[in-house]
Amino acid sequence: MPTGSASMAGSKATPCLRSPPPDLTKIFQNRNLQDDINRVLQKQKPCHSSQTFVPHRKSQILGPYFVSNPPAALASIYPQPKEHLLPFQVKPDWSKWVGSFGAWPVWRKSEWVEWIDRLEPDFGQIWRDVGLFEFIQLTRCRFTMDKMALGAALLFWSGSFNCFHFPCGAMSVSLFDVSSLTGLPCTGEEISALLTVPPGVDYNVELKPSYPAFVRSAYDKSKPVNVDEHISFLLTLICKYMVCSAGKGPTKEFIPLAVALAYGKQMALGPFLLAHLYRSCQDITAHPLVISGGPLWVLQLWLYSYFPTLAPVSSTVPARDLLTYGFLFKNAAENKRSFEECFKFFASLSIDRPDADFAVFLGRSHGPSWYKGRFHIPRFQSVLVCLCDLSGFVCWL
Repeated sequence: MPTGSASMAGSKATPCLRSPPPDLTKIFQNRNLQDDINRVLQKQKPCHSSQTFVPHRKSQILGPYFVSNPPAALASIYPQPKEHLLPFQVKPDWSKWVGSFGAWPVWRKSEWVEWIDRLEPDFGQIWRDVGLFEFIQLTRCRFTMDKMALGAALLFWSGSFNCFHFPCGAMSVSLFDVSSLTGLPCTGEEISALLTVPPGVDYNVELKPSYPAFVRSAYDKSKPVNVDEHISFLLTLICKYMVCSAGKGPTKEFIPLAVALAYGKQMALGPFLLAHLYRSCQDITAHPLVISGGPLWVLQLWLYSYFPTLAPVSSTVPARDLLTYGFLFKNAAENKRSFEECFKFFASLSIDRPDADFAVFLGRSHGPSWYKGRFHIPRFQSVLVCLCDLSGFVCWL
């Protein structure tokens, strides 16, 4: 999949029309959005190209290339219509997409920011050492859930390949994207179920059924900060902002990871978050629009970055001295587009999408020092450049 980075300015994507703020309950309960989907698809030409090899930048795509389902006579050659791989082909239950999304990290923002301010003087250096500092600062921001854009995009998600099957080609969130948006490191010790609390570490904070109750038991303003409070903070960070579990409180399975980070161990946090994002998208694909959790807020930042036309106009901020690219959309206002506009946008993405639009973070202008520095791996660079030339992908090194 082509990925990387370049300036987001000057995108050639077709702009969406603006509309009044949507009433989600009315839209998702009293209206069959499948009609919107069908209306968009019916307006498209059934066959984009009848060529055997369709030219595509530096490479070619095996044709013929169809925007919608191929003719019945070609069903044996193109079996995909029988498989219904993409969610919009199976008429999902839109009622599951209405109401509040408990896993979206908006809980008690002011109290969370106060907790960051309380712990940063004592533990800020540890956060930098383990690659958490930028991510923690990003959690100070409020990101309003854009259900229209997320819902429309997820209808193109293929669980078979962990990518979006857009008309412009396959696209997906990569480790490089995660680091660009959040600052989380791609390297470090693997995070798995085998991770345990080291001998001699005694974590004495009792888990509670809700985040407010847990924080009250771990965070006492009248007492000085200590390691247990720091572990509780990191556990909340992991559960609420990385895993984004659907539960109402933190879970004990992530205590070993919180302890490891509190004691300065470098962990592979980028792959950890990306794995949970893929799992969330897979769950939505397997059970269309039934949400079980996951860091969809990072996916929303990714969509805004690669498709800036979708981002709220008022959300953009001056691109100077940002900790990560995710800060470009901090405290974003609620989007005012209809679902049909969003779905039409994704369904109409051009196969001739410019290379730069597949590599929006190529400049590596915002992020931690390791991210902005030059990669000194000559042999790896030479192999990667060769592979990119052969495949027609964009090399971001």
